[in-house]
Formats: sequence, C-alpha cells, structure tokens
Amino acid sequence: AAVWHQRARDVKQELYLSVNVSGYELQQIAYGNAMITMCTDFQYRCQDLRVEVLESEFDLGGAAARGNIEQLRREKIRVMVDDFGSGASNVHRIIELTPDALKLDLSLIADIETNSDRRRFLCSIAAVAERAGIELVAEGIERESQLRILLDEGFQFGQGFLFARPVPAMEVDKLLQY
Repeated sequence: AAVWHQRARDVKQELYLSVNVSGYELQQIAYGNAMITMCTDFQYRCQDLRVEVLESEFDLGGAAARGNIEQLRREKIRVMVDDFGSGASNVHRIIELTPDALKLDLSLIADIETNSDRRRFLCSIAAVAERAGIELVAEGIERESQLRILLDEGFQFGQGFLFARPVPAMEVDKLLQY
C-alpha cells in the first residue's frame, strides 16, 4: 500500500487505504497506538488511512473507544461510519462523534432511479451532512444511471461494482492510473 501511495503522490493523485475495524477492537485501550505504530513501521502516512466502523457496532459508550478515536484524529486518521442506514440508525451516536464520513449503505442507493421517496431522503441526508461537515460516500453503485443521479444531487464520493470489483493485491496496480 505504501508503494501505491507513493506512486500516486508522485503524479499528484490522492489514494487512501480504508481498514474495517470492529466495535470490539475500537474499545481496546491500545488500538489507537497500534494503528499509529503500524503506519510508522510500514512508512505509511497516517493521513492516508481511513478507519471504518460498521454502524451496527458504532457504540462509543466506553472511554477507550472515545480515546482511540481522538488519538486517531490527532494523527489525521479519518473515522468513517460504514453501512449507515442499514439498520437502526442512531442519530444521537452520529451527533456525539461527528464522524469524518458516513458511508451510505447500498440499500439506500439500490432503487434511486425508480423510488422518488428514496431519492428525496438521500438529498436530505446529503444536506444535513454538508451542514455538519460530514463527507458522504455512496456505496453499492452498480449502474451508470445511479451514478448520474448521485452526481446530479451533489454526491462527490462513491464506490461499487460500476467502478471496480474486488481484486487481489497483486492486481491493484492494473486498476491504478498513475
């Protein structure tokens, strides 16, 4: 990953590495230190790392989790809530933490071409996120028509099979255009 990032920086492109973390891991006292140490050991810039926590596991009741998040943020590691909208979304938890980004669950994107209520709801989420300074990432983009709608509504970030399917690490270079 460090090599890919250096190649991208050489041609002035941004490239980030996202790591999924469980709520259990985030509650571990040494988690923040471990992530920062790993970046140092692998000569990886902390600001190029994203930590994704599933919405369903996003419980910050413990001081350790809050401390880890604060420590990660001090090192410019961004914290993202993954699969937002997939379960019992808890606005209180989002307000309490104000994550750097919300990754909207693919279930919110799946039928936006035909479901005007869903589309209006996404626009509302986008407006609230913009006011709160929270980045949005639309997950599960599979069709050009979905992408066009999301771009028309002001979404700047997305992921899904339309862009690329998962590949082994050895094939990542083929996907990256330097």
